[in-house]
Amino acid sequence: QDPTCCARAEIVAKLTGDYNEAASAVGLSSEGLIGEVFNSPGTGTWTMLTTRPDGATCVVAVGEMWSVVPQGAPT
Repeated sequence: QDPTCCARAEIVAKLTGDYNEAASAVGLSSEGLIGEVFNSPGTGTWTMLTTRPDGATCVVAVGEMWSVVPQGAPT
């Protein structure tokens, strides 16, 4: 199934307004995609986004039970 894509501002407004999620991580892939994770500490929901070089932002994954693993913690 193709990911849901539209303007980044539209997706971010939905995540912050409806799900109380905020950006918690961001990175740049070697292909030029910006990857972001939004999550809600209160509910544990999370959403992963990618933004393509052409500016389109896509939801690539969503879920529950997000937790942060401290750097250096054993995995």
